[in-house]
Amino acid sequence: MTPDKVILRAYNVGFGDCFLLTFRYGAERRRILIDFGSSAPPPGAPATHMLRIARDIAAQGRLHAVVATHRHRDHISGFGGECGKIIASLTPEVVVQPWTEDPDAPPGCAADDDVQNRPAVENLVAMGRQGRAVYTHAGAPSGLEDLLPGVEIRVAGPPTLEQSAAIRHERARDATEFWQFRRFLESQINDAAPADLFPHAPRFAPEAAPANLRWFLARAQRFRAEQKRDLVRALDRVLNNTSVILLFRTGDFSMLFPGDAQIENWSWALGQKQYRDLLRGVNVYKVGHHGSFNATPRSLWKLFAHRSTTPDAPRRLLSLLSTRSGKHGSERAHTEVPRRTLMEALARESNLFCTQDLPKSTPWRDFEFPLNGGKSDE
Repeated sequence: MTPDKVILRAYNVGFGDCFLLTFRYGAERRRILIDFGSSAPPPGAPATHMLRIARDIAAQGRLHAVVATHRHRDHISGFGGECGKIIASLTPEVVVQPWTEDPDAPPGCAADDDVQNRPAVENLVAMGRQGRAVYTHAGAPSGLEDLLPGVEIRVAGPPTLEQSAAIRHERARDATEFWQFRRFLESQINDAAPADLFPHAPRFAPEAAPANLRWFLARAQRFRAEQKRDLVRALDRVLNNTSVILLFRTGDFSMLFPGDAQIENWSWALGQKQYRDLLRGVNVYKVGHHGSFNATPRSLWKLFAHRSTTPDAPRRLLSLLSTRSGKHGSERAHTEVPRRTLMEALARESNLFCTQDLPKSTPWRDFEFPLNGGKSDE
């Protein structure tokens, strides 16, 4: 079975992301919601704006899966509160998040009291437990494969601790290096499994250890927990680099949804020929991080084979940008979001659509892509 059409609904949530993908299989529909959040509504939007969008998502019919690319408010706030209740009522079968969000990680690795956007995070966890939760990473299954027959889905990010070792050296002078170094230390603590240094020493279960040893163990365990909480806080400052990067491909048509991934996240995929080959064929690019200067690597942009300076070129790349100008950055510092030079390149070499250009009366737009000659193989 293969889909005969993809319908992509882009919502104007202000500064945030919200995309509903509908894969049509003849009379059947399979729907995937990718992110639902905002840190600033569209100018002049009523207080009920996000609720209106949640109700529209529900009105489309059954929701098969939710993808929360990462934990920032502008990507998941809609999964909390009344909006979150509406999404949860649609009982998605699969909830996809990055590996860093796994609540069943070893003690101390989960965010615990340091978690941000707690109502949304808790609702995502609850929906995952009601259906199936998938915490994915670069090169791993997405969890969506069974839901979307005839669609190849690749996870290009985020990398795991082991996969990111190469970037650690590349980014030695980068502002994010401190976090990567801490991640490296964490991987050594958890995964190195050194040889037994004292094979003949007596061994005790923690509860049966001598009193002086129990004192030492308790403090060592507390110190380790504090180290891991520090790691969580450090990771929380660079959540964009934990974004799930999804590439959907069916036939010769493909769509790329990278959340807010930045170059540290992209390095794993861009360093492998098989992923570079897949990225070359992208037809629809969800612009990373709302058009920030550091989230569309030039090496990635140059890969896209369907870029063209000819406006009516067949199969010209479609760039979808969800943003709100004036929220972040500075023109004087060349960090404004969306970045002017990036916007110029997007407009010059692709068909650029920006959510902030939508009218207030209808804060969403559908893009339809016929597949397989418009016929479904069932």
